[in-house]
Parts: sequence; structure tokens; C-alpha cells
Amino acid sequence: LYAESMVSGEKSYTPAGIIHAPRKLVCLCWVKKAYELVTREVIIKSFEVCSISASVDGEKTTKSIASKMVK
Repeated sequence: LYAESMVSGEKSYTPAGIIHAPRKLVCLCWVKKAYELVTREVIIKSFEVCSISASVDGEKTTKSIASKMVK
């Protein structure tokens, strides 16, 4: 998204000719777009691969916990 913006987006420059950093709102839009591109399945698989679980005793499976988190 950043590279796309650098190629086709509006840019502003400092008096020395250096490109200004993107505005915070632009960066937030990039984060939102990137987040929307991540599928539910990728999130669930990531929890499984990392063995992330909310249960201390391991009672619940990682898959069931991840599924509830991304509903």
C-alpha cells in the first residue's frame, strides 16, 4: 500500500525537496486495508501454529478459541 501510494498518490515536499511522511490518516487507512485483506482462516491458522490458547489448563482447543475471536 505504501509503494502504491508513492507511485500514484499525492505527495507533498519540504522546502529542501524531500517527500513528507504520509499523514497519520493515510497510514491508518493502509492498516485498515491490510487488516481487511487477512482472511478468517489465516487468523485461525496463526493461532493454531503459535499454540495460542485462552485456557490455562488446555481444556479448550486453540481452534475453538480462535474461531470465537474472529466471528
